[in-house]
This record gives sequence, structure tokens and C-alpha cells, in this order.
Amino acid sequence: SCWTALPISIIFILVNSIVINSIISDQITTNSIDKFIANTIISKIKNHEESTGDEIKKICIVSDKNPTYFDYNYIKYGDMDINRRAFSIDWAKYDAFEYYYGKKLIRVKNSDNYIKEKLNDNDWKNFNPDKQIFINNDTIYYISY
Repeated sequence: SCWTALPISIIFILVNSIVINSIISDQITTNSIDKFIANTIISKIKNHEESTGDEIKKICIVSDKNPTYFDYNYIKYGDMDINRRAFSIDWAKYDAFEYYYGKKLIRVKNSDNYIKEKLNDNDWKNFNPDKQIFINNDTIYYISY
């Protein structure tokens, strides 16, 4: 009857609400990590431009040897495209950066010899700006972990 299905429906809705809230919380965390990385890159650009007077006009974002698509230190729900880090997704990495930076830079291909030397089969598990962000002439490079 209708009354026996009601408790099952309530439990189903309650469990789904809890899981959905957890997924949303993980997405907020992932977005915060992406924003932190973008702001760190932006800070390096501004510091370089202020200290040298040279303008950064180009950007190159590449992934290391084994990209980490989810930050499992903070993310419980990371499956397929749910809660993937923007800087690990080819089609999203530049758009994510430009969203936070507020302007577009010229996109440099990862075939650039300067970045090939820096990649050197490195495989980071965490964000390390001193080893993953480089400036050469008018180009900033970021190697995503």
C-alpha cells in the first residue's frame, strides 16, 4: 500500500540529499583549489611585471607525466567529470585561468622547447609553485600536477 512505500521513499530522498550535498561540497573545494592555483599564477605575473617592467603576454599550461584529475586529499566524490580539477582538463585549463585573470593571454603550445626541458618526466602529487610555475621572457608556464 501507499503507507509502506512512504518510509522507503523518505529514506531514499534523505540519502540522495546527503550524497548530493557531499558532491556539491567537493565541487566547491575543487573550485577553491583551482582558484588558489590561478591566483598564485596571477601573483607571479604581477610580481614579475612590477619588478622588471616587462609585460607577460603569453601562457603555456601543460600537465606533468601523470596528471592528477582529482585532489583526493580533499575530494571524496571524484568520478568521470564530477569534480575534476580545471587545470588538468585540456579544454578547460586556459578558460579557467582567464576567468580568474580577467584577460586573455596568447596560448603557447606545449611543444615549446623551454617547457619540454622543465617537464623532464616530473610527476607531482601536489601544487608546488616554485617548481611548477616559470617565467621566460614574455611567457608564463604552468605545469599542472
